[in-house]
Amino acid sequence: MGPRRPGRDREGRAMTGHPAITQQRRAAVPGQSAWVTANAGSGKTKVLTDRVTRLLLDDASPERILCLTYTTAAASEIQTRILTQLSDWASLPDDKLAGRIRSLGVEAVGPGDVARARRLFAKAVDTPGGLRIQTIHAFCASVLRRFPLEAGVSPGFVELDDIASEDLRLRVAEDIAAGPGQKAFDSVARYLTGEDSLSRFLDEICSSASLLEGKDVTDEAFGITAELTEAEVCASLDDPDTTDLIGRLGSALCEAGGSMNTGTGRLLLEAQGVLGAGRLQLLARAFLTTSGKDGLRRKSRVMTGGFLAGPGKPMANAINDLTGRVEQAAIRHAAIEARDKTRALTAFAAQFLPAYSAAKTGLGALDFDDLVRATSRLLSDRSVADWVLYQLDGGIDHILVDEAQDTSPLQWSIIERIAEDFFAGEGVAGRQRTLFVVGDPKQSIFSFQGADVAVFEDLRRRFRERIEGAAQAFPAIELLHSFRSSPAILRTIDQTFRDPDNCGWSGPTTHLPFHEDAPGRVDLWEAIPSAQKPQAVGLSQDDHIPVQDHSSRRLAEAIARELRRLIDAGTIIPTRDGPRPMHEGDVMILVQRRQSGPFHDIIRACKAAGLTVAGADRLRFAGEIAVRDLTAMLSFLSLETDDLALATVLRSPLGGLSESELYDLAATRPEGATLWSALLASGTRHAPVLSVLHDLRACTDFLRPYDLLERVLTRHGGRQRLLDRLGAEAVDGIDAVLDRAIAYEATEVPTLDGFLAGLGEPDIEIKRQPDQNRQALRVMTVHAAKGLEAPVVILPDTTAAPSRRKADSTVRTSDGRVLWRVNKAAAPDLQRQAEREDARRHLAERRRLLYVAMSRAESWLIVCGSGNPEKDSWHELVRQGLEAAGAGVLDPPEGITAAWRHSWGEWPEVAKVPGPAAEERPPSLPDWIGRPPPEPVPVRRIVSPSALGGEKALPATAEAEGDTEAALEFGSALHRCIESVLSLPEGSREAAITSVVASVGSTMPEAARAVLTRHLAAVVASPAIAALIANGALLEAGLCGPLAPDGAPFAAGAADLLHVAPDRVLVVDFKSNAAVPSRPDDVPGGILRQMGGYDAILSQVYPGRRVETAIFWTATGDFMPLPRDIVRAALQNATMP
Repeated sequence: MGPRRPGRDREGRAMTGHPAITQQRRAAVPGQSAWVTANAGSGKTKVLTDRVTRLLLDDASPERILCLTYTTAAASEIQTRILTQLSDWASLPDDKLAGRIRSLGVEAVGPGDVARARRLFAKAVDTPGGLRIQTIHAFCASVLRRFPLEAGVSPGFVELDDIASEDLRLRVAEDIAAGPGQKAFDSVARYLTGEDSLSRFLDEICSSASLLEGKDVTDEAFGITAELTEAEVCASLDDPDTTDLIGRLGSALCEAGGSMNTGTGRLLLEAQGVLGAGRLQLLARAFLTTSGKDGLRRKSRVMTGGFLAGPGKPMANAINDLTGRVEQAAIRHAAIEARDKTRALTAFAAQFLPAYSAAKTGLGALDFDDLVRATSRLLSDRSVADWVLYQLDGGIDHILVDEAQDTSPLQWSIIERIAEDFFAGEGVAGRQRTLFVVGDPKQSIFSFQGADVAVFEDLRRRFRERIEGAAQAFPAIELLHSFRSSPAILRTIDQTFRDPDNCGWSGPTTHLPFHEDAPGRVDLWEAIPSAQKPQAVGLSQDDHIPVQDHSSRRLAEAIARELRRLIDAGTIIPTRDGPRPMHEGDVMILVQRRQSGPFHDIIRACKAAGLTVAGADRLRFAGEIAVRDLTAMLSFLSLETDDLALATVLRSPLGGLSESELYDLAATRPEGATLWSALLASGTRHAPVLSVLHDLRACTDFLRPYDLLERVLTRHGGRQRLLDRLGAEAVDGIDAVLDRAIAYEATEVPTLDGFLAGLGEPDIEIKRQPDQNRQALRVMTVHAAKGLEAPVVILPDTTAAPSRRKADSTVRTSDGRVLWRVNKAAAPDLQRQAEREDARRHLAERRRLLYVAMSRAESWLIVCGSGNPEKDSWHELVRQGLEAAGAGVLDPPEGITAAWRHSWGEWPEVAKVPGPAAEERPPSLPDWIGRPPPEPVPVRRIVSPSALGGEKALPATAEAEGDTEAALEFGSALHRCIESVLSLPEGSREAAITSVVASVGSTMPEAARAVLTRHLAAVVASPAIAALIANGALLEAGLCGPLAPDGAPFAAGAADLLHVAPDRVLVVDFKSNAAVPSRPDDVPGGILRQMGGYDAILSQVYPGRRVETAIFWTATGDFMPLPRDIVRAALQNATMP
């Protein structure tokens, strides 16, 4: 392992001279582009956050930085880290802040750098839209919303999620089946089998849309001519001579005897009596085999050697000729079937894709793929692309790409277009522009979403040529150190993938531990072999059917039993916060697919062992018990005679009846009576549930589905009852029903029957967000665990070969054509070649998936499995890796026959076994619970300085007796105009008067707008007001405080103009009175009281400074200072609350 270089000092601080830290800082240098390859756990998220922070420190505009992530969660994590760091910087002392900046790799930190860093949080927060850290789909959506016409999309489009997209696709297919496209639909429908086959088929068509629209598969590609028909091929074996030959040969074989001869002979005699495809099928069964990788080929033996040397010798040449003709006919017949099936695919796609696009256009909607395609088209259109890019806040100068290995080629085309001018032409001159890419080919596992690891490598080469061609540096940086995993795990990973044939990537596999002394373990359990015949071992409590003793079930029980033992024994595990006893939250169990055997078996076994389990990370909506219970409740409320729905409700947590109570209620009812009538006749025995149902039935005709569900869940405690019975994981199902109700009511006329009709179609998948603070065991797929980690990781789904998978119904050829698969044995060469390439890519991706799974572990990795490990299985690969790492024999857990371990460092085997748990007692009540509550403190009433009573206009004027509401409306409009105009630069104010008045006074009569214009012009023309604004006076400044030193009463309001100087404070109020007093003594009393209130508040806020008040009369443009004794005397006479 080499010499030890601890990654941290004794106080736990990162050692700045460590090679891992040096490489991270090198990657974060903001002045140059970089391509970073980052091992799992190497801190790429920190590098991204540090690089964005350093760009901001270098005075890069936040709106010119674009950071693209793969998931919304990753974008949120990066943004949170950056803002948290910048907010901390805003309040740190100068010396500590300088140290934080130096820790990013900035060598010389001066006072200017510290001051600038302190302002970065405000700068980031004040940026319109915030920091641009988002997924590629979110970025595309934002671009299309700004330029919908240029992109050719509907303004205000809605984004279709996976559920809505699937539902719309199915509706479009139904319309085609019922319309002119029925023939095209029927031609594909006969090949579709299975409950969800149509949905999956439509999804494949959409994912291959660009290929299906671009290239047709010619007849020659299948090795046949366009004129060749099935009848012509079959007719080649229907001639009289062939009929005579197979009859004679069949009879001779049957007469010769022997199982082989007789079997072949019977097939030939049967073929003699039929023609066409039937004869070809029987002859192919007799002479050909479909085993092996070569498709249709001749059987090595179809009759005994004795027959060929005896009765069959005269027919030897004829037999050989017949076998060859059957082989050629069968191959051509299979090619015709493959051609016709692919033709059906392309014909249906030609109907479906335009119809689906039109349906989305009609709804003003785009799905996720549309977002990317439309943005790519927009940025590829030279006539508008440059203008669009410039309009994106003046252009983008810095692009950062996270998880680059999972970015699809279409998404890369957008990134390439944005960065196209970074390193060529005018884009190079005068501006620092950079491209930063971080990824790891070893973790490219999302090919089903379009990712292609080969593109990652190709783009690195292309960007390097472009950037270095512009005489700029483009370092290729490797982050090899893992901050996550122990040396034992890293060594096992390196040894498992040491053979290039076992890798799904090119180049060597090297991992270095940052924590070189961290203890770690990698355990391999012998796989539990499959029983020849599964034995029934009991009855399932859930299903009341025999439970089979499958190896998968036995493995799940062994895992649950071992985890229960480890936790009960207080097993210590090392963590970043120090050693501590292990709990369920430390364990993450990863499978390759949710449909695999171990997934549900493990959840059941762990729950049965009393372990706290977070449940599956994804759930089928219609399969959730809580969903079914709520659906049953709504079904009964819709139709009271639905006995099954009512029985489901009564037996569920919503009803609370036991099975025997429900039986007694149903079995004793009169013949023909409904269950509801029996419940009504039961009297008080079931009064609680009857009360709930009566209330709900009374509301059914008046409440929307969502409101009805909320009444069940909240008013009648249904949510709590479901959670008490089903556990915390029921929350996701309950919330999903409510979400469906909201979505339904947003698009349809809300009716209960309508909601029920669409509730289960399509059956959606719920993505459960794990509670990070809950100490619960997590069971999920490796794909879902990307980006996660755990101290203990268990891999139980490891024995099957990667080739064992449910393949898509379509396959793509190397030149980009789409074929609809036919039976593998009868597949034409074109399909077999495509499938071999597909299998090679799939095998490589499964290798990368294993790498991702192993690298989630921090301290302890356990690899196990059920069934017999196949060649190329994960179990076999890890076994070879552990052997190379020098693993030793381990005492196996109960239920496992053998185990091996590779370990590193000192690890306490078992902590002190805890004694008997003390009897739990309820916590004691606090002392205050028995004391009477104190008298409530009266709520302080807040008054406005303008509401202290008194006249606001001169007496005996039309204004004093006029329409007060109209005067208030005019004054409010004037104040808005003043605030808008005075916020502009001084040279622009006069020119803006007309437009501001037109906007603010759009509903006012023309005469009133003319008066408004005159008053506003007087304010703009005042030298006194202009001088105050130029010296930093505040508009509409909020003021609050007591009107007297004793604290009461309390006033709050807004001063029209507030100027704070070192020795004085001036507050100015704009008044639009038509009759203006000639001297301060004549100012109306209500105005003087208001200014006295401002004086009182500001005197306490700014003690030691002289407070001055003044009125600006907008009707005449007069600036009138008010003597302090007058306003204070007026305040004394005010009406106080």
